Amino acid sequence: MKLSSPTTYRPAFTLIELLVVVAIVTLLLGMTLPSVSRARQTALKIHCLANMAELSRGMLFYANANDSILPTTRQQTPGQDNMIWTQFIQPILGSTDVFLCAAAPDSRFADTWSERGWLPIGLNRNLDPPRSQMHQLDTIADPTRTILFGDSVYGPTEPPSSHRGFMIRPGKLNARECISDRHRGRTNLGFLDGHADHYLSSAVDNYKAAVSVGLHWRPIR
Repeated sequence: MKLSSPTTYRPAFTLIELLVVVAIVTLLLGMTLPSVSRARQTALKIHCLANMAELSRGMLFYANANDSILPTTRQQTPGQDNMIWTQFIQPILGSTDVFLCAAAPDSRFADTWSERGWLPIGLNRNLDPPRSQMHQLDTIADPTRTILFGDSVYGPTEPPSSHRGFMIRPGKLNARECISDRHRGRTNLGFLDGHADHYLSSAVDNYKAAVSVGLHWRPIR
């Protein structure tokens, strides 16, 4: 008589074991995701910082080719939409991507007054010439610590929002004409000597705070 071979027994997971596995996976994800998020935010900040430095160097190239005169935040063009500062240096830099911040996903390049609100990097309004006298780079003292660019608050240009992402000025953090703290409470700044760095936003958002960390919103002569 031929005997049948014994059937191999494979025990299945019990419900309790499955729940334990799910709990372990959930715990591991909970421990890993914050680190991944922080790493991503750091990468976005570094990318934006590189763009800020490139813009600062583009501004220097423009000034060197124009008798040391810096571009203004905006310029009237009779019969046309007013120009903003991006039109002055975009031909020098070529790409429009350098005008954007990777941590500002809905932002976009703009070079006219009607679209000014959508830029996520703004030019320091204090560098606009007083009383029609153009600022000359070689007359400004301490360019290494003079703010040129910064992360700006961007959005629709139409009222009631009327965002002004193309420019920044000291004031209330995250207000429509001021700096943004979108890099986990920090702000990227570009300077008149062509370098860029990041700072705790609350340490640079107004005149007094900036001076306390050795920075200048107003150009010193």
